[in-house]
Parts: sequence; structure tokens; C-alpha cells
Amino acid sequence: MSGGRGSRGSLAGQQRGGSGETPPAPPDRDGEDRIAAAFALARDEGRAALMPYMMAGYPDRETGLAVAAAYVDAGADLIELGVPFSDPLADGPTIHAAATEALEAGATLATALEVCSAVGERVPVVFMAYANMVLAHGGSREFARLARAAGAAGVIVPDLPLDEGVQRCLQLLSDAGLRPTRQRLALGRLLFLRGHRHVTAEGLYEEALAANAYLSLATVYNTLNQFTEAGLLRRIAADGIKSFFDTDTSVHPHFYLEGEDVLVDVAEGLTFTRVPEALPGHEIARLDVIVHLRRKRAR
Repeated sequence: MSGGRGSRGSLAGQQRGGSGETPPAPPDRDGEDRIAAAFALARDEGRAALMPYMMAGYPDRETGLAVAAAYVDAGADLIELGVPFSDPLADGPTIHAAATEALEAGATLATALEVCSAVGERVPVVFMAYANMVLAHGGSREFARLARAAGAAGVIVPDLPLDEGVQRCLQLLSDAGLRPTRQRLALGRLLFLRGHRHVTAEGLYEEALAANAYLSLATVYNTLNQFTEAGLLRRIAADGIKSFFDTDTSVHPHFYLEGEDVLVDVAEGLTFTRVPEALPGHEIARLDVIVHLRRKRAR
């Protein structure tokens, strides 16, 4: 770990400053952001990020804690922390043997949480766990709560199959050149797996909360704008103030129902006999046709 690393400004080294101690990570900083920042720093320095693996509680509790501290002191950018499990299907014989020895020494999930708590504020820690272990500790929500409380930045669950919806969203984002972040996947499932839709940022924010995807309204706005720039959505400014986002990006006309704040497609379409020429030095970027409707007044 020491070759060539002593002179560069590692994530740990830059954070320690002159005192030799790493200041705690901001408590409200998202784990995904911390992981991305660690890799970004390594990339900016023209090197690969160092993310060593360790098995919690191997060969015993005290040594495991010492190993984690040594990783940080030696300049690790992140740590992958294995949670001892009796049947680690995705791991080879070496890690399997380490897990077995840790279990025989009394290691549990609590052991891994303790290791994470000891170093998680200094570098991002990512758990390596298995689906049965997650289920045995209250399911995904409770396991995530425990991991977050210990300072973990993420959890790898290698034996958790992706459902068809997630796979479709991953492919959609990949084709659009977008990184599949947690926020994009959560909003992508709401947007692109429910047929053709017109949504507002505020409406999608409420849907996300109802689906237990706890995102800020600003994150929803930013993600919708990113999807639009990538060509996955079409922005429709209906009344000059509020924008709708259409999952059908083709050119087609809309009805806007005034007073009801609803945007719908014009079913039969419209025929244009002539489209005006663009001004000199310009070209037509898009064509939006919105027909405003209002309820008939009772007579």
C-alpha cells in the first residue's frame, strides 16, 4: 500500500491536515456522494482508487478493528467491509475461510457495525452482505438504518436479483449516457414504467414520497432536467409558469385544462399546412402546440 502513495494527496491524507487526524465527514452528506468523491479524487490525481477488503471480526474483534484503522492510516480511499456469513456464494475460498473463522470467534453483524463506526467518518465504508442476512435483521429498510447509523456509505448485496423494472431503467439510463444513481433509478421507475405520462416536479415528488423514495424537491427538479437534456423527457411549458415533463418525446400537440392543471395529448393530432421559416442564422429547435381549454360556463 505504500508504494508511491506517501507523496500524493490521498483522500485520507488531504483530510488529516497537519494534526494527523481526519475530521469527521459531514453528518448530512449522502453516502453515494462520499463514494463518488473518493473515486473522483483518485481520478483527478491520475491513479486508481485504493479500496481494500477486510472481513469484520477476522481473526478476532480487536485485530479486525486494528486492520480497519491501519487501512485508513495507510491511505485507503474507501474500505469494503465484509459481514461474516456462513454461505457467501459470491466469494472465493479465501474470503469464505475468513468468514468461517470470524464466525467461530463470535463475529456478528454488530461486529461489522462496530468496525464501520470506528472508521466510517474518516473514509467511506461499503458493507458486503448477503440477502438472507439483510432479511434476518428486519429487511432492507432496517438494515439500511443500522448501516447508516454506523456511518456506512453503502451496502453491496451480490445475491439480490434485479427485478425487470430496475433492469429496464438501468438500460434506459445507460443508453442515454447517464450514470444510474439511486435518485435516477427511483424516479426512472416512476416515470418510465407506467406508460406514457405527463408529470410536474411537484407531482413526481409526492409520488416519490408515497413510494418511500425520500428525495428532496430540488433533487426531483435536477433529475427531471437531466432526463430532459439526455432526451428521455420533453418539457412542456403550459402556462408560462409551471412545466410539465412528457415521457413521449415526439412532436405532438396537447390540451391544457385551465383551472384543473392537467395536460393531455390531443388524440386526433393536428395538421400543419405550413411551418414558418426560421429567422436568418437560426433553425427551428422544437415545435410545441398547446390548446388551452376551460370549463364551459353554466347558462
